[in-house]
Amino acid sequence: MVQGHSFHRWQHRLQRFYFFRLWSIFWAEFSVFVFAGIGLFLIGLPHGLLLLVLCMISLAVARGIVCTFFYLVLHNPRPYQMYQLSPIFSPVFSLEQRTFDSFPSGHTTGLVAMSVVVFWFMPVVGVLGIVMAVLTGISRVVMGFHFPEDIVGGVVFGLLIGLLTVFFGVPLLFT
Repeated sequence: MVQGHSFHRWQHRLQRFYFFRLWSIFWAEFSVFVFAGIGLFLIGLPHGLLLLVLCMISLAVARGIVCTFFYLVLHNPRPYQMYQLSPIFSPVFSLEQRTFDSFPSGHTTGLVAMSVVVFWFMPVVGVLGIVMAVLTGISRVVMGFHFPEDIVGGVVFGLLIGLLTVFFGVPLLFT
């Protein structure tokens, strides 16, 4: 597990370097809008609406079922809660939470699950999505919202959920 002083160093860097702070806030909070743009792109493709439905199913399973289950069972505190940090929050999309729901990263789990579904049909766009999901995960660690193992867990669960969605959803929706 990463020590508290590492998170304090990152918080100090975020305070000092304006563009680093903007980059981290963008990937930590606003990458969802990039994925929404990809979703709009998908609608215009043949079978794009069905692909978008598969992505939404994978997101619902990832965030609504798998992550919620682990949050209810594990009660892992976030780094800023554990080390009494005052992280930089987006005033619009991020509020300081009092609940302990660090593992797995819901952002990473959901984004990787959707990217795997997209990868199955359009590998280049899917790889781009996975890269963006990893950038989102890294920025959530830098911001003090997650530990690295929360991100790794999110990637693993996202891969599994995405593959299960493809293997069970494609035969149902595309046949």
